[in-house]
Amino acid sequence: MIVTFILYLLVFILIGIALTILRIQIKARNELQSLKEQIEKVSSHSSEFTEYIQTRLIDEKKAHLLVLMYDIRDAVSKQKNDIHANLIINTPRHHNLSNAELAKMFSAEQIGTIQQFWASYTRYLHSHWIDHDGKVKTIFRGNKDATNSELFRLHHSSNLLVKQFDQLLTELNYSS
Repeated sequence: MIVTFILYLLVFILIGIALTILRIQIKARNELQSLKEQIEKVSSHSSEFTEYIQTRLIDEKKAHLLVLMYDIRDAVSKQKNDIHANLIINTPRHHNLSNAELAKMFSAEQIGTIQQFWASYTRYLHSHWIDHDGKVKTIFRGNKDATNSELFRLHHSSNLLVKQFDQLLTELNYSS
């Protein structure tokens, strides 16, 4: 009888231990599930934040490119009546954005407009400003009123290019 009692006591103790272990496992599983949900929530917010930052970065790159283009337009405009070689020296020669980056920021039509702007500027530089050594010229021969002079051609080309830039920038701004 004592043996039976001890056996029953051991069974009850084992059942108690098993139930305690089961409760601990259930509690741990619930805490783990809660932790997973919190991680998913943080990941979701992190993903949204990353997307927000990426959008802001694209907006900043787009604004920077437009500022470069307006700076170039302004530098060329100043060449219509006088020579301001330092302005040309300080303008960028290219925008340093890849085609993939441009595609994230602009439509195909806008990219075409941007490429036309930069190609026109490059032609202008090589036609009037860049010498045979690849340096920016600071002296132009002739009289600004003599139609066959280098200086007249610079002023005339600058005037025409500013008009083209204004048209391209207007197209770019209205298509965005």
